[in-house]
Amino acid sequence: MQLSHKLELTPKQYPDIWNKTGAVKLIRWSPDNCVVMVTWECGGLSLWSVFGAQLICTLGGDFIHQTDGTKKDPLKINSMSWGSEGYHLWVIDANNSGNSMTESKNKGQHFGILQFQFIKSALAVNPCISNQEQVLLQGEDRLYLNCGDVVQAQNPRSSSAHAEHKTVRERGQFSYESLDSQGLSTLLGHRHWHVVQIHNIYLEINWPIRFSAIDKMGQNVAVVGKFGFAHYSLFSKKWKLFGNITQEQNMTVTGGLAWWNDFIVIACYNLSDRQEELRVYLRTANLDNAFAHITKVQAETLLLSVFRDIIILFRADCSICLYSIKRKSDGPNPTTSIQVLQEVSMSRYIPHPFLVVSVTLTSVRTETGISLKMPQQVSTVFFFNYFRARESRFST
Repeated sequence: MQLSHKLELTPKQYPDIWNKTGAVKLIRWSPDNCVVMVTWECGGLSLWSVFGAQLICTLGGDFIHQTDGTKKDPLKINSMSWGSEGYHLWVIDANNSGNSMTESKNKGQHFGILQFQFIKSALAVNPCISNQEQVLLQGEDRLYLNCGDVVQAQNPRSSSAHAEHKTVRERGQFSYESLDSQGLSTLLGHRHWHVVQIHNIYLEINWPIRFSAIDKMGQNVAVVGKFGFAHYSLFSKKWKLFGNITQEQNMTVTGGLAWWNDFIVIACYNLSDRQEELRVYLRTANLDNAFAHITKVQAETLLLSVFRDIIILFRADCSICLYSIKRKSDGPNPTTSIQVLQEVSMSRYIPHPFLVVSVTLTSVRTETGISLKMPQQVSTVFFFNYFRARESRFST
C-alpha cells in the first residue's frame, strides 16, 4: 500500500482546531465510494471527496459562542450510517443519547437521531462524457439541472420551434457549430436550477434513482432506478415510461446510460434470458422493446461511454469493446445499426476491474501500428481513471 494523499484540517482554516476536535472518531465511506464522512471525539463532522476536497464541515460553527454569550454545544456523533445509494446519512447525537429513553417517554420527542440528505453529480456514478456542458445533480427522487437560456429559448407549444430543433439535431454530431454560435455566455450566464420530480409511478417500485444522463442539447433527461428506465422532456414537461411493466421489471441497468443524438444507449442485464445486453431506444418512439436495437454482450458491463459515433464498454473481464453506431431510417421509426470495431484486453494494466472509475475515448495523437475499422479512421486514445488504493490519512 502507498499513501496517495492526506485529508487534514489546518490551523489556517480553523485556528486552534487541534485543541478542540480531539482525535478522529468515526469514518464512513458512502455506498458509491465517492465521499467519506469523518467525525471527531470532541464534536464536529466533515465530508470529503475521495481525492481530498472538503465538501462540508461543521467545525466553523460548532465551537462558537451564541448571541447571549453562552458556548454552543458542538455536534457529537456516537454512530452514523449511510442510507441506500448514499442519499441519506443517519447519525446519533451523543449529546442527547444519554437521557433519550426518559425524554422520549415523557415528552414524546425524537432523541438525538438526525438525518442528513444529499444530492450528487450524475457523473459521479455515470461517468459518461457525452455531455458535460450542463450541470446535472441527482437525488433519490428528483433531478437538479443547472442550464442557461438555451432550454428556455424555444416555446414547447410551438411547432416551428420543434422543427427548428429537429433541423439542428440532424446536422451531425449534435451540431457543435450551433452551440459555438450561441457563445459560452449563453450557456454560462443567467443560470438557474430546474427541479425535475421523478414520475411517481416509476418511483413506486424502482426507488431510488441510480443513474441519470442528459442529452447534448440539454433538452431531455433519462433516469434509471432499480429496474428499467424512464426519460423526460424539458420542453413538453412529460415523462415516458414503459407501457409493458414486465419489460421494465425484466431489465436492470448495470453499466449506466448515455445519449447519442435522439437515442438512449443502455448497458443492462436481461433477467429472463440471463444475458448481458447493449440496448438502444429511440426517444420519440414508444418505450417498448419492439422499438429497441438489442446487442448481446459477452461479459458484464461496468462502464459505458459514447464518443462521436463510437460506443465504449468496459467489462468485468477487464476488456474494452468498441462499437460503431449508425442511424438507419428505413421504416417509419428510425433505428440504429451497431457493429463491433475492436476488443482490447486491459487485464495487464488494471489490478481489478472494480477499481476503474471511468473510461473515455478521445482524439489526442496519432498512434502507429494500430488499425481500427472506423468509418472516418479517427485516431483515438484511451483514458482511464481508477483508484490504486482507497487508503487516506486523516489528521487534525
